[in-house]
Order: sequence, then C-alpha cells, then structure tokens
Amino acid sequence: MTISHTSGRDDGITPTPRDEGVFGDLGVTDLLETFQVAGRFCPQTGRVYFPALNPDAVDGSKKGGRRDEEHYLPREPSPSSAERRMRRLKAARLLVRRGHRRPSGERTSIWMLSKAAFRREARDMGLHDATYPGWPKSRVQHFLDTNDLYVGLAGELDAVLEGVCYGPAPAWVWRNERRAYERYSVSWEPKPRYHQPDAEVLFCGRLFIVERQTERAKETEEAIAKKVQDHNHRAAHIGAKDTAQIVFACDTPRDVNHALKAGQDSDLPVVAASVAEVVSHLTDQALEHS
Repeated sequence: MTISHTSGRDDGITPTPRDEGVFGDLGVTDLLETFQVAGRFCPQTGRVYFPALNPDAVDGSKKGGRRDEEHYLPREPSPSSAERRMRRLKAARLLVRRGHRRPSGERTSIWMLSKAAFRREARDMGLHDATYPGWPKSRVQHFLDTNDLYVGLAGELDAVLEGVCYGPAPAWVWRNERRAYERYSVSWEPKPRYHQPDAEVLFCGRLFIVERQTERAKETEEAIAKKVQDHNHRAAHIGAKDTAQIVFACDTPRDVNHALKAGQDSDLPVVAASVAEVVSHLTDQALEHS
C-alpha cells in the first residue's frame, strides 16, 4: 500500500525509504514478525532480508559501490541484518518489540509501532480518531498468520493498482480484524449483529471479506457455514451483494472443502484455497477490475 510518510529525525536516526515502508506496513497490520517485514520487501525470494530498493543503483563516489542513504545495493540474504535494523528503530523509540514463540517452537521477534510513530502513521492515513492498539492479549499467532496473507499480497496489489490510483485515496486498502469489526443493528432483531472477519481487502469498488482458517483452529463445518451466513447478512445490510466476495485462506484441504460447501448456499461468491492461491486470486481480481 502506498502511503505518504513524514520522515524526521528521532534520537539521531533519519528513517530511510525502507524504514518508512516498515512503518506503513505496521500502521495497517498492527504487528508483524521480523520474517514478515523482510518478506514484504522481497516476496519473490521468500527469504528474510531487506533487498535493494534499486538493485541497479551504484554510488560512483564510493569505491566498491558502497551504499548511500538513497540507494541500496544488493546484498546476501540475512535475517540478522533485518533484526539489527529493527532493533535500531526500536532504540530510536519508533518501534516496540516482544519475543514470540511460533507453534514450531522457534523463537522470533514481533514488532509494533511506538505510540508516537503510530500517531504519525494514523495521521498520514487520515485516521485521526485511531486509537493505539497495544499488544494483543491473546491470539497473537492467529494475527500473524492472517498477516501472512498481507505480506504475500501487498507487493502484488501495489504493482497492479498503483498506476490506477489518482488523487489522495490509496489504490487499495487492508483492514485488519480490529478495523474491519463492526457492530450493527437491523430493525427486525432485538439484539445487535457483529461483523468480525479476520480482515477485509478493498480495491476498485470491490470488497473481499477474508477469513484465515488455520490448521490449529480445527473449526467445524457448521462454524464455517455460520461465518458465510453472517457475511452474507452484512453484505446485504451495506448494499454490497453485487460487489463482495468471501475469501477463505486455508491451511488444510479439510477447511477448503468446508468453505466451498458453505458457499453452495451463499448469495456471495465464496473462494477457498491456500494462502498463496488466495494471493493469486486477489491479484487476478485486481487485474480484471483495474
């Protein structure tokens, strides 16, 4: 997502364009792990490092083609170099960090914007009433799993849609679970309804309601069918029946089958596939509608 940032000096650090990209990603996702931040900048490799912003740029004033602040030359993949930069931004009070253990047992770092950096990003995104999210008290791994989809998708949608966005509005929007949540009422029911997908993606007047079905969740066929039903109700409520899709990014064929079965009784199209296949589907949708 292309967002305009205001760079400034914080405790002796002037954020680079790469840093500003990190801030923008964290502004829309709330939290990412080091591997995801790095993968966002070079998704075609699937490796964890920050690549060159301009691989062909060489600073002729420095022997050996050393990097300057505007152009980064290619270098070997290095997870540790990404971690070091993130820690430096943390020392400058731009990021905050926590350790995290993956389901595999591997330790990693997860990152959020500091309160001051969050306020700046919220202002740049026009979210003047946005509140600082703070560290989630539960479901951290689920949020990270959902953000795997963002990391895979962001570069693709930037490439397809950046050229068709004119004016101040972004070409596409990612709403994480916190921002996609909505409490609404209908006149014939005494209790409110709740719209709480894992994320939403919006571009070209289209709405994609995202559910991230992880292998750990082992949700029943009935639970997935209820999600589809609830999303149908909300799309009808907002008048989006002709422009919305429900997208399930699944870890297992079991959940793909459950979602596709639920889709047989859905007014909205239902797409269910792996994370990589969902990225391809949404990219194709962007190509079709741009």
